[in-house]
Amino acid sequence: MLSNFDFLELYKIAVEVYEKRIESLCKRANLASQALSLLLFLSTNPDHKTAKEICSRQNIKANLISFHINNLVKEGYLVSEKSAQDKRKCILSITSKAQPLIEESNKILEKYREEFFSNFSPSEVETYESCFNSLRANLLKMKKGLN
Repeated sequence: MLSNFDFLELYKIAVEVYEKRIESLCKRANLASQALSLLLFLSTNPDHKTAKEICSRQNIKANLISFHINNLVKEGYLVSEKSAQDKRKCILSITSKAQPLIEESNKILEKYREEFFSNFSPSEVETYESCFNSLRANLLKMKKGLN
């Protein structure tokens, strides 16, 4: 059984390796890794198009989301337009400039995933993913209890 420290260390190592893998891409794009992650989130979650929806789903503070959205807009990777239904909301759209960046990020993530599971059988990957989904659900419940 993993010790408490080992359990947390695994997560930290996974994040560190991921951030190292995307570091050069972020530098070339003049983006922080969190901004790139925001772009990837928008590309895979098209129904979450406002900062509020992203904050809620990603569990990130509004000021940090706003900071990265402003940078993504400034760099030409996102467009922010006022909602026709609610002028207080801004609808975010990914630009064509962002597409190559998203594609390259997805290639990096796919390679990362392949290496992560390199010595797993297909059934072990399936078991891991099932356990991961259960852990995620448990953590989201735990987080609600903190509020």
